Amino acid sequence: MKAKAVCSEEMSTASALLQDSLLNLTFVKHKDKKLHMLVNRFCWEITSAAESKKKAEAYFRSHCGVYVSNVIKLKTNRKVDLVHYSAVLSLLAINFDRDIMKFVFSGGLELSAHCNDPTLYLMDMHEPWPTNTKPKHKL
Repeated sequence: MKAKAVCSEEMSTASALLQDSLLNLTFVKHKDKKLHMLVNRFCWEITSAAESKKKAEAYFRSHCGVYVSNVIKLKTNRKVDLVHYSAVLSLLAINFDRDIMKFVFSGGLELSAHCNDPTLYLMDMHEPWPTNTKPKHKL
């Protein structure tokens, strides 16, 4: 899977593709106005198709590279050492409004990328592998 997002509608699609991705903040790098992340992405687009066909192997994950251009600064909503934060986080959503791209994680942590005309790129690094579990959300 490869995707590129430049407008709010495309950012919403990217958010859906990345929902329930797992990552450790040690795999988040911000340098030279570029934000790079490596996430363990739940492949919702494969799951939907497989479930509709009632296939046995319906759930998949893939390592996915996430790149955001033109990032001026990166902030968190609480004091966190991005280099040494060892918890595994689940990405719930990406919100985009007025040049701020906010990555919202489980547990209430938010990572805000302040940008000038950002472009978000996603690329799976290899073929997805099967998994037995599907993320669940309490309503």
